[in-house]
Formats: sequence, C-alpha cells, structure tokens
Amino acid sequence: MTANIKRRTPQGAMLFLAGLFLLVLFFRNAEIAGKAVSSGLLLCVRSLIPSLFPLMVASELLVSSGGVDRLGTFLARPARTILGLRGDAACAVLLGMVCGFPIGTRCALTLYRDGRMSEDEFSRVLALSNHPSPAFLISTVGRSLLGSTRTGILLYLTTICSSLLLGTIFSPRRKRKGISFGEMPSRPAPMIRSFSSSLASAVSASALSLLSICAFVVFFSALVECLTHLSAALSLSKPLTAMIFGFFELTGGVSHAAECSASLARMLCAFSVGWTGLSVHFQLLYLVGDASFSRGKYLLLKLAEGGLNLPILALLLQILP
Repeated sequence: MTANIKRRTPQGAMLFLAGLFLLVLFFRNAEIAGKAVSSGLLLCVRSLIPSLFPLMVASELLVSSGGVDRLGTFLARPARTILGLRGDAACAVLLGMVCGFPIGTRCALTLYRDGRMSEDEFSRVLALSNHPSPAFLISTVGRSLLGSTRTGILLYLTTICSSLLLGTIFSPRRKRKGISFGEMPSRPAPMIRSFSSSLASAVSASALSLLSICAFVVFFSALVECLTHLSAALSLSKPLTAMIFGFFELTGGVSHAAECSASLARMLCAFSVGWTGLSVHFQLLYLVGDASFSRGKYLLLKLAEGGLNLPILALLLQILP
C-alpha cells in the first residue's frame, strides 16, 4: 500500500503551491482574468499571427531547402572564430537577431533534429537566438513606451552586442586550462524534399507552433493583469513592480518600466529585453519538445544576458547619447 503513495518532493510541493496560488488568484479576479484573455486573443489575431506566421513558414523553407547550408558557408569562418559554431548553426543565431523569437529557435530545432548540431551547441544557440524582434524594440519599446526611437535602436544594438559577447565567452573554441578545443565534426546535410511537401510541412509545423505560442501569450496576459491588480492593492514601488512583471512577461515588464524615471526605465527595459520573461521561456520549452538540451545553461545565459545588457547600454549611451 505504501508503495503506491507518491513520495513528496520539494519540486512537487512548489508545483502544488504555485497551482494553489494561481487558482486563488484567478478565482478572486475572474472578471479581470476574463478581460485579459480576450485582450490576449485580440493581440494574437491582430499582431502576433500576422507578424510571425509568414516569417515562420519562410524560415522553415529556408532550412528544408538547404538555404541555411549555402548561407552558412559565408558565416562559417566568423562563426567558428567568434562563437565556436558551424556556419549553419550561426544562421539560427542570425535569424533570431533579425527576425526575433521564435524564428531562430525553430531554425535551431530543425538543425538539431537533422543531426547537425550537438546538445551543447543547441543549448547555446537557443539562448543566443532568443531575442525580441527589432520592430518590437524600436517601435513598441522605444518610440511608443519610452518616447524615443533612438533608445529603441540602442536597446536592439545592446541585445546584439550582449549576445555576441556571451557567445564568445562560452565558446568551446576558447582555450581553458591549457586545453584547446579542436575542430567540430562534420554533420550530414539535410535531405531536400519536393517543394510541395516542404511547403505543406512548413505551414503545418508553423501553425502548430504558433497556436502554442498564442496559448502562452493568452495565459500570461491573464496572469499579468491579475498581478497588476494585486500589486496595486499592495502599493509596490514602480521599479519593483517593473522587475516582477519583467520576470514573468516582457511586454508587461517594459510597460511598467516606462512609468519610472527615464534613466531607470532604460536600465529596467534593458534587463527585461535580455531575460525576455518566463512566458517566452515556456514557449521555447514547448517548441523544442523532448529535444535534449541543458535547460540550466540556457536559463543561465539568458539571465547573464539581462545583466550584461545594463553596462553595455550604459556604454552605448555614453558613446551615442
């Protein structure tokens, strides 16, 4: 009889407390949560799906067509020298910088499942390719929230510099304790299918991924709105509120950060942009599914990126005030 009783673990206790907290939070704020769900759905229909879906399909076709391999030949030398990555793996990082999440993540996942990326490379590439899109940083955060397109551009440059610097620091090509890492082994090229089958696969895979992303956006929209109501009742300071919301969800974090003083708002936004929020991390975990990678290394790199964004943005503000 005792063999059928599940052992109580700290992880199970934390899950129970988190579930209980969310149950009480949503039950006491049912109307607020309902309105937030409606707003989240509208956000997905009006903004998220139109902006992401075409790019996701295009990136899937780019990988399946072998375009990543051709582009990777141009990136091979700088990618190995700076990041310790193959050229095709560097393409995922580049797509993440240019298009934002989850384009780079989808590209990295496809390469990993094709056997062209090791588990260590996959962990690093996931962190290095997970960024907000330039349009979001420049238009939404910079111009709309902070009232400065220039600040949005500096935030985007900060994410690129921070990502490249972290990629260099954690590159296996670096000599550590007298050991020089050798050349990375070659991996098989992908099998190129017909255009019709590739397009059908790209559209269906992108649609399923986007559906899960929208689900996380809707859930965290409800969570953030309920937490907003709770924080108002607790009379938390604006910086602390921005940090709490930035931990959970990027948009809520930068929105609350914009209510602080200009200098503090820039720093809070810089950290939130590097960390990207639990919402995005859970979206990434769902997208990669059962793919094996170091979640600890990924989260550590994202946390380090958030912290590294602060001095880099401060430096850029001095150079380009």
